[in-house]
Amino acid sequence: MLQRMSDLNPERLAFRGLWWAIGLGGVAGLVALSLMPEPPGLPGDRNGWLAHTLAYACLMGWFARLLWARGPRFAMAIGLVALGVAIEFAQGATGYRSFDVWDMAADGLGVLAGWLLSPPRAPSVLHGVDALLARALGLRQRRTQ
Repeated sequence: MLQRMSDLNPERLAFRGLWWAIGLGGVAGLVALSLMPEPPGLPGDRNGWLAHTLAYACLMGWFARLLWARGPRFAMAIGLVALGVAIEFAQGATGYRSFDVWDMAADGLGVLAGWLLSPPRAPSVLHGVDALLARALGLRQRRTQ
């Protein structure tokens, strides 16, 4: 079911700062995992491409719920793809990890998937959780113009 974009305006989120902090924590976790010598992997994901795709899809999906307009979403998508490229170069320089163009492709595919699976095409659980927390704590949603 398509949601109205006006209902998904991130300016209305009561805990917008918290959601941004969680997303940025996800980016920091991704960088840390990407640069450690022996990162954990997904069972059966021999090349790590599924892990790359899922990680970047989750990050893009998260930030797409915080970025309402197409321009900022596009900028975030470009930023995440650039992060994936930068991480590959950093891995190649470590001496214990390797540079892999296919990892970059998996990252880009994940960003695209995260965008396509975001509102208004998919529901935003984040907005529902935010509203639930706000009601539980007696806070009001922010009003937008």
